[in-house]
Amino acid sequence: MCLTSTAATPPGWTPVAILRRSARSVPGHPGHRMAWLPEQPLVSSGRSPGALAMNSTRQHWNDVWSKKAHAEVSWYQADPGSSLAWFDRIGIDGSDDVIDVGCGASHLADRLIGRGIRQLHLLDVSSVALDQIRSRIASKESATVVEYLATDVLNLDPPPSVSLWHDRAVLHFIRDQEERRRYAEIAAAAVRPGGHLVIGGFAPDGPLRCSDLEVQRADAGDLSRLFGDHFDLEFSSIDSHETPWGAAQSFQWCTLKRGGDDA
Repeated sequence: MCLTSTAATPPGWTPVAILRRSARSVPGHPGHRMAWLPEQPLVSSGRSPGALAMNSTRQHWNDVWSKKAHAEVSWYQADPGSSLAWFDRIGIDGSDDVIDVGCGASHLADRLIGRGIRQLHLLDVSSVALDQIRSRIASKESATVVEYLATDVLNLDPPPSVSLWHDRAVLHFIRDQEERRRYAEIAAAAVRPGGHLVIGGFAPDGPLRCSDLEVQRADAGDLSRLFGDHFDLEFSSIDSHETPWGAAQSFQWCTLKRGGDDA
């Protein structure tokens, strides 16, 4: 996960940083906090289908990040300009708390730290990806508090309280409708009234698969209906992402605002 730190990993455990739960400082990295939680084995008889599916997902993405360099994956961006443009439109500044769902090894974290974001939560199911991103940003001097969460977003309970939830290409891997609704409820629990979701995923004319997995393509109407119990659609647009090998992928982007008494 992010944890190639000076702290030794207890046998059979995985490092997971959890906001406001048993956080402790990492030597040499002020502002980077983490806690240790036991990791379940990838295969175990008697485990629920959901638990087995999560571990299969973790193994898939750990394999991807172990076998490919960051610049070799289809979603690579040298500059996360599409996401930052939405942040600028919303007016995100140093007083905000941001969660990047499915952060991978994205350079978005570097840019947000450079902007002085108060607190940044980096979530990915792959501990290998989080290792990569942490080793890159750990030496950056910043007042930003960085939290690392190695988990499936559907198991984020309780989620951190944030003003912005960012997801570029995670939701579209969740194809089961009940699980998509659960995702929406978790996002609603995380985002404070008046806060925002920034969601990007394959548009209806985008690819059918990514990284050997089927995806759920969606347009702005689909996303507005999915999150409509708690969020209002503010902006949407189609963006073309160019892969490292020059292929064009159509992305649907949406910004939705969290409702509530204090919004």
